Amino acid sequence: MKTYVQVWLFTLVCFGFALVFVVATADIQTTLYSLTVSGTTGETYLVGLQTTVTFRLTTDTGDPVPNVTMTLIPAGVKIITTERTTDEKGELKVTIEITRREASLIARTPVQYAATGIASFCCSGQDRLTDAVVRITPSSVPSPAIAERLTLSLDIKDGENVTGYQATVGFDSSALRYVSSSGSDYLSADAFVVPAVAKENEVTLAATSLADSSNGDGTLATLTFEVIAVKASAVTLSQVSLVDSDGEQSFPLVEDGQVIEPPPLVGDINGDGVVNILDLVQVAANFTETGENDADVNGDGVVDILDLVQVAGALGNAAAAPSIYRDAVEMLNETDMRQWLIQAQQFDLTHATSQRGILFLERLLAAFPPKVTALLPNYPNPFNPETWIPYHLAADADVELSVYDSQGRIVRTIDLGHRQAGDYATRSDAIYWDGKNTHGEEVASGVYIYRLTAGEYSAARRMVIVK
Repeated sequence: MKTYVQVWLFTLVCFGFALVFVVATADIQTTLYSLTVSGTTGETYLVGLQTTVTFRLTTDTGDPVPNVTMTLIPAGVKIITTERTTDEKGELKVTIEITRREASLIARTPVQYAATGIASFCCSGQDRLTDAVVRITPSSVPSPAIAERLTLSLDIKDGENVTGYQATVGFDSSALRYVSSSGSDYLSADAFVVPAVAKENEVTLAATSLADSSNGDGTLATLTFEVIAVKASAVTLSQVSLVDSDGEQSFPLVEDGQVIEPPPLVGDINGDGVVNILDLVQVAANFTETGENDADVNGDGVVDILDLVQVAGALGNAAAAPSIYRDAVEMLNETDMRQWLIQAQQFDLTHATSQRGILFLERLLAAFPPKVTALLPNYPNPFNPETWIPYHLAADADVELSVYDSQGRIVRTIDLGHRQAGDYATRSDAIYWDGKNTHGEEVASGVYIYRLTAGEYSAARRMVIVK
């Protein structure tokens, strides 16, 4: 077990170094080699293209290395040639086919070769390719709205005798921000998950099981991102390797993922991926403007009440959120709202979205604070045994209701605490009295007085219980 852990830790350390390789010679001795590219600099190979690339394998002293089998495993590259043995000059020609969207071969210095961000190279005396596939799932997903979360899976297909893995997931840092990752169902429950190593535009994941190996299909990890900008971007895989129960490393095929732009959202004027009160404000700010304008939702060349109703209709799908009404009170003008509603009602708008938009405007208007604080008649009245007492608040205040009998003796006090300005008229908002006194006993039939105190405001009305 100790030997196995050492092998795996050594694999994790060595995997990130694309320019230094370990070659097992016939006498089991280990020698360090570096890989240099011959005759290619800054070349780009597109998907589906087959090309022959010449490499030179040399020792760290600069001597050529003849007759060494080399396995080339770049992410997104499929090897076409079957014979990969260097000649007496230490040169190697490999025919490859690009299977990923794009792969670039870039010489960082005149003497050292690296495939930046897209490949890992391994020199080995034995073939360690595998038929397993590690991929991003889903392979294509529409971008959520800005500030929302996007969850992707790192899945494996056709794995065999797998006890560990490592993979680097690259992403567009102008579109996504890495938040977190967690292990999932493929490796055994006691698997050790290496803490993720996150950079600005990539995160490296690794895990190993100290118990049973795993086979078949499953999920290696789940990644969570936050959306920074709604746009198309790639989620790529590189430096992907698997480890088996003998501590041997192999390299699977990889399949990248992509985040695509969602279909245009009707009413999303500012393009942030969600329809909210800011879009309604933008329509209001461009009212009566003509010509090309993002606020011209229906495309008739003018920003008017019809555009506003469409945006309001889209907002109506989320109208239950109290913040929408609070934001409307802060950003919109009550007089304008009344005028818009009158205009909308003058049109014969029968479409479901338009009808929903008019209803939403009515609710927005109702959210504006009343002009005065007032105590309204209770309902029902007479009643038995319960009633609701509506009221208006023109300003935020501490609210309390007191109930008195006909002799002026206090029967019940209901402390509502601090309430925001608004209309408290519906059964869900009005003050509820169950017809019981402070001790929980039902009161007798008769006339009762209820008094509302809200800040400096105080008013009283009569109600009748009939049994």
